[in-house]
Amino acid sequence: MSSREKDVFSRSGPFRLSSDPIDWTDPEQRRAVVASLVRGVGAMERDRQEGREGLQALAPAWWQSFSFKLLEKLTEHGGAIYGAIYRFCPDGLQSPNNGPNYVVAFRGTNTGKESLGRDMKYNLMCLGDNLDRTSRFKSAVERVQCLVHAPGAADVWLAGHSLGSAMAMAVGKAMARSGYPLEAYLFNPPFVSLPVEHIKIQKLRQTVHIVTSVFKSSLAVILKGATDRPLEDPHFAALSDWLPHIFVNKNDPICSGYVGYFSSRRNMEEIGAGEMGRIATQNTIGSLIMRRFKPHDTLPSAHLTINSSCYSNVREAHSVKQWWDSRAQFERSTHRLRCS
Repeated sequence: MSSREKDVFSRSGPFRLSSDPIDWTDPEQRRAVVASLVRGVGAMERDRQEGREGLQALAPAWWQSFSFKLLEKLTEHGGAIYGAIYRFCPDGLQSPNNGPNYVVAFRGTNTGKESLGRDMKYNLMCLGDNLDRTSRFKSAVERVQCLVHAPGAADVWLAGHSLGSAMAMAVGKAMARSGYPLEAYLFNPPFVSLPVEHIKIQKLRQTVHIVTSVFKSSLAVILKGATDRPLEDPHFAALSDWLPHIFVNKNDPICSGYVGYFSSRRNMEEIGAGEMGRIATQNTIGSLIMRRFKPHDTLPSAHLTINSSCYSNVREAHSVKQWWDSRAQFERSTHRLRCS
């Protein structure tokens, strides 16, 4: 399928859902619709780069099919579109119950020549835990704050895929620390880790997770004794009440680290080392070595959805379209960590 065909909603999107009212209480429908809105942002940027306007534009169907209107494009210098603000405008058939008023969505990396270099720079900043220092982040937070504080603007949701999910997570963390834990849908969010989830032997995989947790917690204790660095991360504790929805694929090396990140807590509790696991989960090895807090990919709590279906390559395992695939097999779990 060509890149253009992938942007045609009637060929590639969750069009089977567009003929009936959205049941926002159904996690399958909610996931598919929000993923469609995220795809719409990427399609908008490709429309812009390829000069598709008016009736030739492919992007609008990705949100109009579900009674959303494009309120604002989030752009940067040169007019590149990295995000969008949608407003849910239900007609007589659609019910607003349990749905959002607004969705702020961020696209993943665009491989077009106009965007690739800039997006790769943001990917590197994400790896270095510097995404919250970027102009995209600052602009996005300002727009979300305006929405949250606007009269009658309850139920603002965040969403993103890949690089966009890292941006949505950064914005969500900033809002949660300000007392606004927003609903968030994060598809294939980057997680920097060793490829432990690709170890086929389960007991060996669990052992690696346990050893890593022991190492991180021990290093945190050592640093506390050698420096004025507190043992527990106050920024992490401030996120305890935020429960974002995280969607990962076991075969995607970019995001599969979240599977082990959350399961290692359970493993540590089972061997009676829950306290060490609690300390370890607040840190990455990089953040400990650099002696700084706020790694971008750590979370105390989350609703985790794992796509355990087999895909032929990593590209498919990292694609946003899998999240409206009715044939996919999903495992769901909720993880909560109360920080002292």
